[in-house]
Amino acid sequence: MISKDNYTNTISNVDISALPEMLREGHEFFLESVEFYNEDKDIRETIDLYLSKLNEYLSFRKDNKESIIREFYAQLSKTEIANLRKNGLSASKKKLAETLNITQDELLEFDEKLRPKIKEEKEPIRNDTRP
Repeated sequence: MISKDNYTNTISNVDISALPEMLREGHEFFLESVEFYNEDKDIRETIDLYLSKLNEYLSFRKDNKESIIREFYAQLSKTEIANLRKNGLSASKKKLAETLNITQDELLEFDEKLRPKIKEEKEPIRNDTRP
């Protein structure tokens, strides 16, 4: 959760340019006004509201990220999945993945979760002493 106190350290993990316009403007306002946070009630309320909306947005994106990846993955053919493991996504699928803010690593990680784990099971050795 991003707060006034950890903002500088945690916001570096967020792609500001990908945020909705209102949150980008909130980011700019935060940078310009945070030094007056304790001195001005309106600034404090505006920053608190911005941080609340920012955290809400980021939480929503995080909660829905797996469902977005699942939907995208379901649209891939078996050939595309094999190519993903080998060469990455085709240009058209890559563009769509970028639009949805999905990385190829996330798709591969999801693929790993879905593929059944193959257990090596050794057959017991039979001591058949029949002639």
